[in-house]
Amino acid sequence: MSYRRKLLITESLFSMNGDFAPLRRLAELCRIYGAMSLLDEAHAIGAWGYRGRGALGMEGMDNSWDWIVGTLSKSFGSQGGFVAGSRDGIDFLINKARSFIFTTGLAPACAAAAQASLSLIQEDAAPRVHLQKLSTRLRDGLRLQGWDILGSESHIVPVLLGEAEQAGRAAERLRSAGIYAPAIRPPTVHAGECRLRFSVTAEHSEEDIEQALQAMESITPKVGRGG
Repeated sequence: MSYRRKLLITESLFSMNGDFAPLRRLAELCRIYGAMSLLDEAHAIGAWGYRGRGALGMEGMDNSWDWIVGTLSKSFGSQGGFVAGSRDGIDFLINKARSFIFTTGLAPACAAAAQASLSLIQEDAAPRVHLQKLSTRLRDGLRLQGWDILGSESHIVPVLLGEAEQAGRAAERLRSAGIYAPAIRPPTVHAGECRLRFSVTAEHSEEDIEQALQAMESITPKVGRGG
């Protein structure tokens, strides 16, 4: 089927499974089929890649996508979001995007906070190194316990439990142990794929991760493939 315009849209780091998109392959498909590309770096920017440039920076693929969007409310600790692209593309959105035309402007304090965060992210790699070390420990520990973490490669670590009731009970048990790992249920995920969702941050400690692993060891049954 032939279309005048084609647009490929993907997240770089998927928010429910914690895995990364195959960005090089997707960029190649866009080239082959003449498609524009839009990448959502919301969960990766600030946490991954050289100077916190996200999954594109991690892959060394800066400037290889037409549009990059993201949020200022995660790694940046502020509010709002951003769109990055060519000058012509940005001018087009300013004049044509209804969601932009009819929205309220970002508060100057939020913009200033995001700008200050950007400087910190670029200048100090230590929080990213710490985050990635903790994330690896949590993923490895859960796998050793026999949990299926759905191929997570990042600080977003799901634990597959199956049915909503199981996930809810497990989340409550963790909460009673002082750990917040919410149960994710339909319609966010498909029926039968309910899970816990751990989100590691740079503010966590090694002791926090060990506490979480200890609490997970007491939860049964361990459903899934341990992947």
